[in-house]
Amino acid sequence: SQLTIVKVLPSGTAVEPGDVLAEFDRTAQLDNAREAQAKLDDLNHQIEQRQAENRANEETRSSEYRTSVADLEKARLQLRRNETLSEIERAKNEEKAAAAQLHIESLKKSHAQRTKVDEAALRIVELKRDRQAVALKRASTNVTRLVVKAPHTGMVALESIWRGESRGPAQEGDKVYPGQALLRLFDPAEMEVHTSVGEPDGAILGPGSHAMVRLDAYPE
Repeated sequence: SQLTIVKVLPSGTAVEPGDVLAEFDRTAQLDNAREAQAKLDDLNHQIEQRQAENRANEETRSSEYRTSVADLEKARLQLRRNETLSEIERAKNEEKAAAAQLHIESLKKSHAQRTKVDEAALRIVELKRDRQAVALKRASTNVTRLVVKAPHTGMVALESIWRGESRGPAQEGDKVYPGQALLRLFDPAEMEVHTSVGEPDGAILGPGSHAMVRLDAYPE
């Protein structure tokens, strides 16, 4: 898509490394960054909720297991009194002890599966959070890329671009395409000026002649 210029230095401006040369409209990218940040914050909140829920589930399972172990111990105590009990009572106690033992074995298996389910649910949200963090980083990078800074000391020379039906140096409010040449940054200490010479003037220079102009001072 096209980029709208909101700031561009005029030709002849001397700059130092880090000075802003040009800036493009960053409204859409800033909106994307804010939206990505909001989604990331929400996912971090979901992770905290999921962690708290997993801890509560683990505590519930632990409590259930402790209760089952206590029931088994009670059943075993009753088995020690079997000699003084009737045959029917002894059979009931043995059945209770066997059932308590089976219940504990069942809890061990089910608790292991439930723990895996809780860990998987947490991991899914964490992966979403990680992907959203990448999206936020990308959006933030796009914001910074729309501010072009000088990599070295030099002087600005604007390139000619199409502005409606004519060509000329870029101005604030113009729209350009990504990758389009906007300006050059050159060392003014020594330059070569390249110019076009009309056919009638070519006779003055003579065939095969070259003209070079050396600028020893900054242009006005």
